Amino acid sequence: EDRDLICSLCIEHDHYKAKPDQAYNDILKKGTDYFEFLKTTKGRQVISPADNLLAVELSKILNEDKISKGFFIPKKGCEVIFQVRIFAEFELDGFDNLDFLPTKGAIDIVHFNHIRKEVREVDLKCTEDAFLFDSPTGPLRKFDYPGQHSFYDYLLREWLKTYKNGEYKDYSVQNPLNVVIDGGEKIPYIYSYKLD
Repeated sequence: EDRDLICSLCIEHDHYKAKPDQAYNDILKKGTDYFEFLKTTKGRQVISPADNLLAVELSKILNEDKISKGFFIPKKGCEVIFQVRIFAEFELDGFDNLDFLPTKGAIDIVHFNHIRKEVREVDLKCTEDAFLFDSPTGPLRKFDYPGQHSFYDYLLREWLKTYKNGEYKDYSVQNPLNVVIDGGEKIPYIYSYKLD
């Protein structure tokens, strides 16, 4: 079983991809400790120390910047919840033997303003160039982030019906935002969406 796992991970990571026996022997001779570590990370991404330092630096910037920090550190009367996992059933019409489609998602940030009785979905994006995020060839269009926000809007509204026994189900759902930053300029940009 371990041999099969090692071979499949070697193939997945282009380590002697065409020679699984050689890959297996190489791991046993040279990288047993490292490979044991990699096995424990299955389903997660391992990053380099340099990437980790950059992530820590960008996190500090986002938490201290006067425009973005309110989405990460709540002001008085606000609440911020991170990585909200939501499961919902989307009602279907016109299908025999199929009434609901199960859906799920994880919203980066749910931001409550309890004073104004508002809630907003906020999605964090780290990109190559935050300024060009919404350019004609930028990530916004390339990865259809408006479509992602539309789906998250549905999930958020469904979640509010049950979160804390529906205590916030009547809150006004505000238009979603992207907080976007890159590793070059390191300046947070806010992009808003208007959902119909």
